[in-house]
Amino acid sequence: MANFFEKYGLHPILVANENITIGTLAHKNFFGKVTDVGPQTIFLSLYQNDIISQEEYTAYQQRLEGLPLRPANFINMRTSVDVNFKSELDIPGLGDLGALFSDDANITYSFTDIKSKLMNVDFYATISKDLDEFKAKKWNDYKTEIRKRHYIEELYYGNVEISIQAKLSTELEAKLEEMKVSFDVKGEWGKNKLITVTNENLPFAMRLERVKEL
Repeated sequence: MANFFEKYGLHPILVANENITIGTLAHKNFFGKVTDVGPQTIFLSLYQNDIISQEEYTAYQQRLEGLPLRPANFINMRTSVDVNFKSELDIPGLGDLGALFSDDANITYSFTDIKSKLMNVDFYATISKDLDEFKAKKWNDYKTEIRKRHYIEELYYGNVEISIQAKLSTELEAKLEEMKVSFDVKGEWGKNKLITVTNENLPFAMRLERVKEL
């Protein structure tokens, strides 16, 4: 899985969070690892610093909601999970599920029907103009709050297919019900079950860019 993210320049989202949107701010440490994501966004920062009005902030939110999901040009991903690392079973978009399983668990998962939301050219132009105003009027606040941070410019969504031993399926299904995500369960050869999580509201990966590059 790590090779996939490196190949396409993406970062996994290892928590189930449907509030992550295009424009959400993220922080990377010295080694390039993402250490936190949100809840602050570029748009909220512009509004809180009086660069845009309430009406303009609402307009940004409406534009975000209107961004379409488009098919992504990726092959489906399939990753075998080593049982020795079950405690680190972080499925992007769903979070850490390793605590549910014992050391003899045999689990694989994959992403299918991958789609993306992208920031379009008009969006870039509007944000760049507002950020230029932010820099001109409140440089110190801009520098302190967002200049060194990254923002999400692309989000990726997809169904998650989890192949799991039948004897472990009940616990996983209960956890998914608790998370209030939609899923379907089918029998599979070899005494396994295939659980497909419909995940269109929970992004599993993101592309980040530096705010100062806008």
